[in-house]
Amino acid sequence: MRIDIKKFGKIRGIGHRITGNRRGSGHGLGWEYLHVCVDDATRLAYAEVLPDEKGATARTSTTSRRSDSEEWIPR
Repeated sequence: MRIDIKKFGKIRGIGHRITGNRRGSGHGLGWEYLHVCVDDATRLAYAEVLPDEKGATARTSTTSRRSDSEEWIPR
């Protein structure tokens, strides 16, 4: 099983690439973290956006998915 976490910055409104204006950028909007879990044997995948990238959060996500559907992750 593979678990990966990707960090995405939150964006408010239209970005500077469209407007050409870098002034008034939204500082301090924060981050969102995409947790992705893929089973190597079956290629089943599960993804969820969570508030942080800590190990405890990733474990909780995987554990909750395992309890929802015991056959999802082979042992």
